[in-house]
Amino acid sequence: MGLVSLLIGSGCQLVGYDVIVGPDQTSLDGSTLPFDAGELSLLDARGDGASRTDAEHAADPDGAASESGTPDTGLGSRDAAVDAGAACSGPQNACGGCTVLTATPDKSCGQCLLGRYTCSGPDAVVCTGGDALPVASSSALLIDDFEDGDAYAKAGNGLDGFWYAYSDHTAGTISPPDGSQITPAFMGAAGTTRSAHIVGSGFTGFGAGLILWPNSQHCGFDVSALRGIGFWIKGSTSPVRMSLATPQTLDPKYCGTSTKCKDFYAATFALTSTWTHYTVAWSSLKQGGWGTPVAFVPSQLLYIQFDFGPNLDFELYLDEIGFY
Repeated sequence: MGLVSLLIGSGCQLVGYDVIVGPDQTSLDGSTLPFDAGELSLLDARGDGASRTDAEHAADPDGAASESGTPDTGLGSRDAAVDAGAACSGPQNACGGCTVLTATPDKSCGQCLLGRYTCSGPDAVVCTGGDALPVASSSALLIDDFEDGDAYAKAGNGLDGFWYAYSDHTAGTISPPDGSQITPAFMGAAGTTRSAHIVGSGFTGFGAGLILWPNSQHCGFDVSALRGIGFWIKGSTSPVRMSLATPQTLDPKYCGTSTKCKDFYAATFALTSTWTHYTVAWSSLKQGGWGTPVAFVPSQLLYIQFDFGPNLDFELYLDEIGFY
């Protein structure tokens, strides 16, 4: 039976199944992150939450005017929206006003497309819940076991990105081709039947490798409640580096010029023809030292990559990868 883990994002609850297949499974305490859905409160036009006085209400029983004396265009001003729509020279917008809206109500929004646009008065929309990123619970979470035969991360675990090959675009060769999704090989670790596979040679720039964005929106994924990452690998004798990208190592706002960015937190592993299992704690990852020193922030994981340096012949099989 698999271990159930919850991923909590604004407005959604995603459930993941299974754990990493490792030689020694460690029992977790099963605790979950506290979750506060938050509250939405509406303020008056002054923004101080004060209620209208009896005199103001008597003078304006239908609430058509705000405390500031201007037409109320906030939520709940249905009559005002109808009046505004009646005066439109063209059709009303989806919120009842005359202005062309920047987005359509009820469409997905936010960095991870978890939020929804809602009306904010008759002539504006606001993204509700759009800034929240997916959060992993403190239970182990399988990223992929490749048994389903496709390039996508494990279905049902809250991750919807896919694995693909990449290179530095020099005169080398890689299979699958640069930018293409992988097709899992019929060879698996720990009694399983399939794994990710890439093979190549001849790249003279920064090299080539295998990459996964945890979700298709290329937004962050919070794994700060977990301790590290584990996987099985085998392949050629060339060493492979496992790297974790975060905004701190990608965004010039943190790492400065492009020549000082992409010094990811990483660890390097030898490859042999025998399947070997590794677990890597966040605390053991290190930058290469050539880029801008920044902190590792597991709450903002962007992508995972396994890469080979230049001028190497390489082959990699990867299986049963997950967070622990």
